[in-house]
Amino acid sequence: MKTLADYYTEPSFKKPQVVGYKPFLRTVDSVFVTPDLEKYPTMQVPRPGSSLQTGTAAFEPNPCDDEEAMQKVLVRIALMCKTRGAIFRTGFQDAERSSDTSLLCTRYAGKVTEMQFLQHFPFFSEISDYELQLVLQRYSNDSGDICYVAMDKDVTAVELDQASPTSRRSPISSRGSPIMRSRGPAAISVSGGRDSQGIRAESVEDSNDLDADLLGRLKADISSRRLRVHGCFQEMDKLRRGVCTSGQAKTVFTILQLVMDNKELAAIDRMFCDNNKFNYRDFCNVVNEVPLFARDNLPFASPTPSMRSGERARVNNSLTNQAEDVLSETELWIAKKSQQRSINFKSHFQ
Repeated sequence: MKTLADYYTEPSFKKPQVVGYKPFLRTVDSVFVTPDLEKYPTMQVPRPGSSLQTGTAAFEPNPCDDEEAMQKVLVRIALMCKTRGAIFRTGFQDAERSSDTSLLCTRYAGKVTEMQFLQHFPFFSEISDYELQLVLQRYSNDSGDICYVAMDKDVTAVELDQASPTSRRSPISSRGSPIMRSRGPAAISVSGGRDSQGIRAESVEDSNDLDADLLGRLKADISSRRLRVHGCFQEMDKLRRGVCTSGQAKTVFTILQLVMDNKELAAIDRMFCDNNKFNYRDFCNVVNEVPLFARDNLPFASPTPSMRSGERARVNNSLTNQAEDVLSETELWIAKKSQQRSINFKSHFQ
């Protein structure tokens, strides 16, 4: 306050009213509106708040030791954000703008501490320690904080169409992964002919074999991990129509940790998408050991003659005569107790 008062003090005023508040109000209003606009109707009006200098506006990324590896990391992060439907900056905004965050960094400053950056980094298991150190070196400021807004701008500016040939992961990573992250056969080009480097690519005739290999790999992964694929898709399909959007399908793949690159995802869309709708019912019939349409036709045991006509048929398992007698006595005992105690037996199971 003393600095503001000294700045707007007018020597021509009489004491004690020596601070000019009108120039102060005019300066504050100029942040959001353009003064005297009625005198200059053809003036180009800037956006409100464009004159303010934020902490991230003046930040320039630092040069790192390996610029080529750093660019590959940015390309890989941009591809993962696109294929998984993730927004890179949202996780860090939660750490920066929540009411219980630490006061080491100013709120809405576009930066977090190094520990917060490591805690909320969405692709921590996808890059090596060496690549992570390059990221910290490039986007750290003088106080040691990490400017995640500058990194988000660099990730957004990546040309994804040109990024596909350089988006492969390094073969050696210091972190393990709970599942195998192989690129799969669908990562091979099926355009036919030779590429710009003269390397022979697969022809279109082999696309069916590549699709079969991809589905076989997914089926083996789902079977080994006992994944309930159909139930996850049904959570996205409230009307049980058997279809969902491509983005919802990619979300299910991310939840189930079914890692596929962009070419494998494109192959899945080509096989099961129709009119921009992903037919997850056909997909589940292919990758499940027991297809959905076959589960309704499984053979069950027929009712035994010992069952009385007024009883509900128990068709899941066939029992011996002695077991049937014991079961009947048990049912009569349960029915008697339920009637005596006025127990709504069905509601407890619902």
